[in-house]
Amino acid sequence: MTNITITNESLHDVTIVSNIFIDYYMSDANGEYVKTYLYLLRAVTTGEALSVTSIADKLNYTERDVCRALLFWEKQGILALSFGNNNSLETIRLLPIRKPENAAAMITIPETMAKTSYNNVKTPSLPEKDISHFQTAMAYKEPEKHEFTLDEMDAFKKNPDITEILFIAEQYLGKTLSHTDINTILYIYDSLKFSTELIEYLIEYCVSHNHKSMRYIEKTALAWAADNIHTIEQAKNSSDTYNQNCFAVMKAFGIKNRHPAEIEQKFITAWTSDYGFTLDIITEACNRTIQATHSPSFEYADTILKRWQEKGVKHLSDIHTLDTEFQKNKERRNASSTPSNTNNRFLNFEQNSYDFDELERELLNH
Repeated sequence: MTNITITNESLHDVTIVSNIFIDYYMSDANGEYVKTYLYLLRAVTTGEALSVTSIADKLNYTERDVCRALLFWEKQGILALSFGNNNSLETIRLLPIRKPENAAAMITIPETMAKTSYNNVKTPSLPEKDISHFQTAMAYKEPEKHEFTLDEMDAFKKNPDITEILFIAEQYLGKTLSHTDINTILYIYDSLKFSTELIEYLIEYCVSHNHKSMRYIEKTALAWAADNIHTIEQAKNSSDTYNQNCFAVMKAFGIKNRHPAEIEQKFITAWTSDYGFTLDIITEACNRTIQATHSPSFEYADTILKRWQEKGVKHLSDIHTLDTEFQKNKERRNASSTPSNTNNRFLNFEQNSYDFDELERELLNH
């Protein structure tokens, strides 16, 4: 077979990956874990701020997928996770990669080496919701995916419910299902024990959120299974909180008759998940945005909420405290900028206050 020649014409904007990682670590890791690690390497290069949610959005994963990937690489000893006093993820440290003594086995970085930082990927503090993803990722073991043979698939298709759900899936996805697509649906049905009604709702839910990828549908099913969701009612209750958040924000902005766009959804997710704010605080930021800009601006509201997060806001009372402190500082600055009272005869008199706009109007009327 003829050898293939590879050239690289891109000399800039690159991410460097260790050959040791490629030779000894990549082959034994699944694709989701590899993509997560590569994205972390890129974040080191660009200095990008990260969160579990932002990584999941970028890679089209669920947040639990990201947590599993981070825990996997920590176990392999090529990164270390650091948690704060409130169990929030504070840093991800990419550690030096060493060639294993036995090429067939993964290495374990000694504890002393694990304490030495190689590269730092700093992330915002994550609320308890995100920590639960790590706990669930460690506790839940997803069923091994079985590759069904053609005979097995034909046997399943003799079940009218299976035939119907495959037909419904094609209508939702707008395409003919491939062998891999059918295998995934049968995996969800047979291994995850989802009813055909729940599978139909699962596909409808993902498509309604602009995700038609069968891989995304499978990962959502795995997330539901990990959360012990096995009925449509449980699935709806799980998504109700998200829908309520979206509705409350759109209402605060005065936006009616449409759902939030994808970029707007990401802002809302960041405010509730990354920043950990409750709806009353988010609504307050939206109200202040309207007062300041007279228009619904997710970017402006985000700047407000970022500042409140940096100030440690947890309740509305914290915002009132910041407002009071700001007003006092403003009064002190104004007082310090007022000219001191002297005996200068040119300054020691009561000055008049003129409304120059009103004076101009009066002159024009004469």
